[in-house]
Amino acid sequence: MITKKGKTNWKYILIVGIFGFIVLGIILWQTKKDEDFITEVPEIQKSENELETTEQETKDSEKELYSVISKCFCKNEIDEPKPEEWGELIDVKYTTENIDLNDDGVKEMIAIGDSCIYENNSIFVGGITGNQLFCILQGKENSWTEIGSIGGEAYFVEEVKTNGYYNVITDADAGGAGCLRSLSYYKWDGDYYVLANEKIRIHDICKPELNLSCENTDDCTEKCSETPFFSFQDFGPNCTPEYECINKVCECLYVCEH
Repeated sequence: MITKKGKTNWKYILIVGIFGFIVLGIILWQTKKDEDFITEVPEIQKSENELETTEQETKDSEKELYSVISKCFCKNEIDEPKPEEWGELIDVKYTTENIDLNDDGVKEMIAIGDSCIYENNSIFVGGITGNQLFCILQGKENSWTEIGSIGGEAYFVEEVKTNGYYNVITDADAGGAGCLRSLSYYKWDGDYYVLANEKIRIHDICKPELNLSCENTDDCTEKCSETPFFSFQDFGPNCTPEYECINKVCECLYVCEH
């Protein structure tokens, strides 16, 4: 500002400058405050009651899973009363694997049995031949349901479905000093995995010693039927023999429909 006498009014300029710095500082401070409010969104903390509820639901689900598996593997408590001297069931040993059997994005559980432990005795889940029991479970809303109980040395999932669920096959030792193998085919009936059919065959390692070489299927009809494993076995009225010469070796089968 210029006075009437042509001199600069420095006092007025100083006051305006100070006021401008104050206003600028207020604007910058407010801008920083707004940025902090936007970028530092406070985390939403779960209440203690919500955490306790989640933990309790997890414990209830684990407890129910254990109960369902116990009933699946230690059924002698229900189906065949155990000897009183065994005492109460105190633990069940098992391992689990998960696989989606119906392509719904939620994996089912297959429990592999090991042993049922009672107060005064322990029993293996399976048999002396090395076969095991497998319990198929399905979980929904923190609850578990048994949807299949199968047995064998191993299980396989087919790339074929029945009623929307993949078929499951077990390979088992069927006796005959290890010379008989059983392939059991389980299919979904809408509620449970049921045994559909079973194929009992001569194990490959036993074929050479049984002299099952062949030129055609007619050779196998005689050779298979006379093997010590098939000639003395009664597989039941629903089982029929199927013999075939494959790569000059007889494939001896009994197919049983269930």
